Formats: sequence, structure tokens, C-alpha cells
Amino acid sequence: MKKVFAIILSLLCLFAFAACNEESEDISENHERVTSVIETGRYTSWDAVSLYIHTYNKLPPNFLSEEEANERGGIEKAYAKNVGTSLGGMDYDNANGVLYTNQKYKMCDISYDGETRGVKFLAYTDDGKIYYTKDGGETFTRLY
Repeated sequence: MKKVFAIILSLLCLFAFAACNEESEDISENHERVTSVIETGRYTSWDAVSLYIHTYNKLPPNFLSEEEANERGGIEKAYAKNVGTSLGGMDYDNANGVLYTNQKYKMCDISYDGETRGVKFLAYTDDGKIYYTKDGGETFTRLY
């Protein structure tokens, strides 16, 4: 019985370790993490945009509000005219309650490709908390 328990425990540890590695590989997105940004820079990756928000307390200049995008004919047209343009600054309602419910969040798209907005985005607060999701808000990783 002790051997069976030890084998089961070993398998559970192995699965837990594999799950941790899978998450860390996704957050790195197979590139070196950005360690500096400039205020006039244009950024689209999770690490660069989160560092920019953390450093300057605002979105990079390539981000448009929904209102600005609509004035330009929609985000797809704005992107077509200027590759790297993304949406940001909208309220995030945290409807599923995954993040703390006593906070107000803004959101911005990550890695927008000019066609579909996708499921990757940052949720951030005025007091400096920044979270990344790769699954449309089902789970978040705190970055700052």
C-alpha cells in the first residue's frame, strides 16, 4: 500500500511540475523579456506593454481608445494604416470575478494582428497592479 501511495504521489508531483513549466513557457512567449522601454516607443507584447504601463502610468502611443479607433473607421482600418496599432484604455468589468472585485480595471489588447482582437490582454489598475491573461480572462498572471 505504501508503494502505491508513493507512486501516486510521485505522479501528482510530476503533473504539477509539468503544469508549472507549461505556464512559464507561455508567459515568455519564446522571447527574451523586455527590460526597458522608451516613452515614444511602440509596443505590442505583454512584457513590453506592461513595463511601459508600470514605468509611465499610461499606455504606449500606439494604443487607441475605442472612441479614437471608431473615429478612424475602426481598429482594423487604423491598424492597416499603421501596423502595431492596438485598442486600450477600456473599462474591464471583471464579470467572472477572477480578479479582486473591489478594484476598477482598464484593459488593453496584446499582440493584436490587425484582424481579430484575440484573447490576450492586460488588465490594470490606477494604483499599479497589472495582470496578463492569455485565455480571455479565465485566468490571470500578476506582472506588477
